[in-house]
Amino acid sequence: MKWQSVSVVVLSLVLNQGVPAQADYVYRTFDPPGASFSIASGINNSAQIVGEYTEAGNHGFLLSGGSYTTVEPPGAQASFAVGNNDSAQIVGGYTSGGTITLHGFVLSGGSYTLLNVPGSTDTVAKGINSSGQIVGFSDVSGNKTYGFLLSGGSYMMLNVPGSAATIANGINNASQVVGQYFNGSRNMGFLLSGGSYTTLDVPGSTYTAAYGINNARQIVGDYIDAAGRMHGSLLSDGTYTTLNVPGAGTTPA
Repeated sequence: MKWQSVSVVVLSLVLNQGVPAQADYVYRTFDPPGASFSIASGINNSAQIVGEYTEAGNHGFLLSGGSYTTVEPPGAQASFAVGNNDSAQIVGGYTSGGTITLHGFVLSGGSYTLLNVPGSTDTVAKGINSSGQIVGFSDVSGNKTYGFLLSGGSYMMLNVPGSAATIANGINNASQVVGQYFNGSRNMGFLLSGGSYTTLDVPGSTYTAAYGINNARQIVGDYIDAAGRMHGSLLSDGTYTTLNVPGAGTTPA
């Protein structure tokens, strides 16, 4: 399953039935030196940004204090960093050994720890909160995709009822989880809070995904409109706001 999360802006995102408002922000674009392609996927409260870039292969990166550091587990063939917390712990995924099997990882205190959901064929870690709880997704037998929550050393599978596939993308310090699911006909976002799932669906969209949630329960993601164009979205206090980098063809947040 493929995912996207392109963001080059720091933004503060249940459901609103009106048309999403447009927002004006100051956008800053950036690329790691020598990169032909880059994605920024996560940011913490110290403005440290993680993501991935392509330059003689695919690599994760950390941008901190204006300096780039490559994030790549030892022996990785390709890697990508997706999420980080205020303790500078970083999560993501990588491949190794010439295979396309995906493994998750957490980088903490300079050491990498491999993450593999038991019984899965692929695992990717996508978000981590300040308590070290990690969310992501895994493919298990029958090619079913489940989200997961790793807490206290134990994995809990996450599955939106009735969905064909579920991906958990972000988690805040209240253990609220956001992500996306496919119900057999279209992709929609979700919020998992207090054990209950709430669907997130931008009004008028044909596709909605939620990628990140902060401690104020603001949620960012993207959506595709009826004309087929992808926009970023911010959901805050029940209202969706559209995010578009000026001149961009697509803007996931």
